[in-house]
Amino acid sequence: MCESIGPTNYPKARKDHDCMASVFLNEQNWSPSDLSMGITEAKDWVKARQNNYKIKKGEKYLNQTMTHERKLYSFKAIPKIHNICLKYDLYDEC
Repeated sequence: MCESIGPTNYPKARKDHDCMASVFLNEQNWSPSDLSMGITEAKDWVKARQNNYKIKKGEKYLNQTMTHERKLYSFKAIPKIHNICLKYDLYDEC
């Protein structure tokens, strides 16, 4: 089970990072129409895909310190993609 052990921060990226929320989005192999997304969410998804699911330098991103199986890691995500994953319950138990 994953657990957040610190506050959620929204720093500005100093370099490109992989969006970890996009992994969960892509594992489903769905399209925006499969989830009955609104046009705004679909545009956010398409923009993330065009950027190869990267948090681009200069963009704000969600950063949480997490634990999973007693290992510490930093979860980094594009906030809009993270919100899509939460809304459509795409995160698994880790």
